[in-house]
Order: sequence, then structure tokens, then C-alpha cells
Amino acid sequence: MKAIILSAVMMVAANAMAFEVQLDNEGMAVDELVKAGATTVSCKDVRPKCILIKNRVGIQYPEQTLEEVAFTHYTSNTDALNSIKEIKSAGLCE
Repeated sequence: MKAIILSAVMMVAANAMAFEVQLDNEGMAVDELVKAGATTVSCKDVRPKCILIKNRVGIQYPEQTLEEVAFTHYTSNTDALNSIKEIKSAGLCE
């Protein structure tokens, strides 16, 4: 009896599949992964980065290069620093 239960558990474990879907990659929809036989699906949230360069502030998304980031220019470094602190505290970027 123990051998039958053990063999059933081993068959399930041998067929288990795990996928990691990242929001910055196209990937598959979760329901498609489950239909394909996935038993574990985890999603990772990729947060944008806060960029501060002298008196410029921008938000860089994972698919963007630094040259593609739209920056806001401030008259002083202090204003730019205060702005980046507000953006971070609002949770818009890391």
C-alpha cells in the first residue's frame, strides 16, 4: 500500500513544472501556463528606477535605455532631490 501511494506521489512530483513570468518580458498568460501543465506559477513585479542626474529627474522603465528616459529639469539640485524623494515615497519608482 505504501509503495502505491509513494509511486503516485513520485509521478506527480516528476510531472510538476514551475514557471517564472516577469512583467518586463512578454511571457505567457497564467491560464496558458496552467493549461500547459504548470503546477506552480509565480509573478515578479519589476519596478521602474528613479533617475537623478544633477538637476534632472526621470523614471526609467525596465525596457528603456537611459537615453530614452524623459527627464524633468529643475532650477536647482535641491529641488530635483526633493522631487525624487516625493516620487519614491509615492511608490512610483525605486
